[in-house]
Amino acid sequence: MNLDKKEFGLFVVALRTYYSRENILPNNQAVELWYRQLQDIPYDLAEVVLQKWVATNKWSPSIAEIRESAAEVQTGKPMDWGEAFELVNRAIKRFGTYGEQEAMDSLPPLARGTV
Repeated sequence: MNLDKKEFGLFVVALRTYYSRENILPNNQAVELWYRQLQDIPYDLAEVVLQKWVATNKWSPSIAEIRESAAEVQTGKPMDWGEAFELVNRAIKRFGTYGEQEAMDSLPPLARGTV
């Protein structure tokens, strides 16, 4: 279920409380603009994202950072090229040069795309 205005109000209060030194969302127009951009995120996910952010960051998050963190919480952090390359190397060692198809089948789609 997506954020309703009451839940977003709770999110804003928490955000302002955690980052009380900053002038975050200073007026109703700012709150409304943020709500438009974040209303599709479920409240429980928004709450997790904020708790995670507060535990690891000194400054308040931007809309983009909230959305990025929500995506990471839901789907996991995307694999970078180094991790994909490491998986490919392990598959080559495991299946050898003649086991190309087995090696490819053992890789996740993103790693497969790096080959």
